[in-house]
Amino acid sequence: MSEELIKLKSITNGKYKIIFSKRLVLVSDDPLEIVFDLSGELNLVLRFSFEEKKEDKPSFAMNSIPVDKGFGYHFILYNFSNSIGTGLVEPIPLISHNVDGTEKNVCISFFAQKIGKARPIIDAALYEEI
Repeated sequence: MSEELIKLKSITNGKYKIIFSKRLVLVSDDPLEIVFDLSGELNLVLRFSFEEKKEDKPSFAMNSIPVDKGFGYHFILYNFSNSIGTGLVEPIPLISHNVDGTEKNVCISFFAQKIGKARPIIDAALYEEI
């Protein structure tokens, strides 16, 4: 079948609609930055960086970052160097917006893995509450 005959309408999982999902292979040690255009006037910026700490346990920090006309978050992933992978089990809210008079959260989940000395691979997904 040609791609023109099959068009994806939606992907849902429980109370969430998946609005973005990508596997991203990092090619440099610089932070990964993903920019979404929310409405032609607002942006959502997600930045991911990886750091090693002396402690063994993986953890992360989520900090707001300044963005012109929008929202930005920097996720610092500490000790995310497991070859099996480490990530968020439950999506966490980033922003909320009004859809037909109802407030809906846009949430994120991510999973990162690093094999040996290779640069990290990150799977990231954004969800909107149904």
